[in-house]
Amino acid sequence: HMENGLKREASAIALFEMIMDVDVQRVALVYKDEQRAYHVSPDGLIGDNAGIEVKCPMMKTEVKYLLENKLPTEYFSQVQMSLYVCEREYWYFLSSYIGLPPLILKVERDEKFIDKLEAELERFTENLALTVRKLKEL
Repeated sequence: HMENGLKREASAIALFEMIMDVDVQRVALVYKDEQRAYHVSPDGLIGDNAGIEVKCPMMKTEVKYLLENKLPTEYFSQVQMSLYVCEREYWYFLSSYIGLPPLILKVERDEKFIDKLEAELERFTENLALTVRKLKEL
């Protein structure tokens, strides 16, 4: 199912570009800063202040997403991490299945979550650097 979803991603992005009248810039990795301690792999960036996460799930999952009409909980952290690392104002969540209408949601930054995320990332990278130093000393 995952491989099938990845194959449909390009056409889902093309549909989004047509509906929203935007260009989606495909990128491989975006690092937070020049230290390159962590990164995200967004499905695309839009202009200077947005990005997009694309899902092409099975039909039953798409129906569920359409009926709930909200960002699925399992993608909340991923979208907020992308907003933080890419320093964007908002992020689109696109879910698409051929024959059903696409779900397009505009997701705002959750600054409280991002503040906690930033603190945890700093703690993690400090611990990782310490571990690497200790291993090099062995």
